[in-house]
Amino acid sequence: MTQQAVAEAISALPESPRPGWTPEQETQIRAMEGLIRKVRYLARTNLGWWRKQREWRARQRLVDLAMAGEPEMFNETELRHWKSHMTVEVLLEFAASAMKRADTEWRSAAWRRCTPRRTRT
Repeated sequence: MTQQAVAEAISALPESPRPGWTPEQETQIRAMEGLIRKVRYLARTNLGWWRKQREWRARQRLVDLAMAGEPEMFNETELRHWKSHMTVEVLLEFAASAMKRADTEWRSAAWRRCTPRRTRT
């Protein structure tokens, strides 16, 4: 895993809304993304009847929001959720991998070549 791959993954995150969405649509997209995250969290393990009820209600709210909006909004929501999930996966893989000296150096090799070495007098 290189620093370039991590930089590409971070740059893929939706930091600002796409220019074509109105503020109301952006709010609805964020609400749907939160519901997708909640449904996936509740569905990850089978912990009983109450959790299944909460998962079912969250799925119903997600379906209601998706039916009220446009298909492009739901596609954008899925894409944003996928991007954030993949970014977390990439960062976890990077954090769990063995560190190299180049990963921790804040000065580049080009900077070291250009700066004169100090000599003690």
